[in-house]
Amino acid sequence: LSDTCASEIGKAYGTKTYMITTLRECKAGEEGGVSLEGTVAGFVGSLVLTLYGCACGVVGAGAILPCLLAAFIATNIESLIGASAQGRIAWLTNEVVNFIMTVIGAFAGYTVLAGAGDVLTGFVLAVFAGLLLTATIEDIVPEADQPKAKRRISSPSFALGFGALLLTSAYLGQ
Repeated sequence: LSDTCASEIGKAYGTKTYMITTLRECKAGEEGGVSLEGTVAGFVGSLVLTLYGCACGVVGAGAILPCLLAAFIATNIESLIGASAQGRIAWLTNEVVNFIMTVIGAFAGYTVLAGAGDVLTGFVLAVFAGLLLTATIEDIVPEADQPKAKRRISSPSFALGFGALLLTSAYLGQ
């Protein structure tokens, strides 16, 4: 969620964008570009999701800082991948990079939280939640995608996916 909030809000509302690898100013929406507005939006998105996880009992209050750190790491790795490889490797689409970033974020979060409980359950839930929220946020902020690209994952898919997340949560919670 952090990366999606950062990239979509940064593209739509960022005033100055800088390439993460060189710190030189670049065009908003360019792969590997980062902005203050996007970075703040990424932090807020991570905080909202982490607080939601705390409220639902998925993670404890002690997980807030590690989760925010994991999201920051994954978001910046995504920007580095975007700056260095996306566009040069044909199969490395935005969806593939988002998936890689979600897995890295989940892994980083549970590496920091080693011994915090059932890692497999949390990992599965984090991957599902990250992928579903990524698709949703990209649909919600149309200003960031000019011209609007055809989406492979839409809001109805999100509803079905959220149901699958709920079923997976219930199954793993038994």
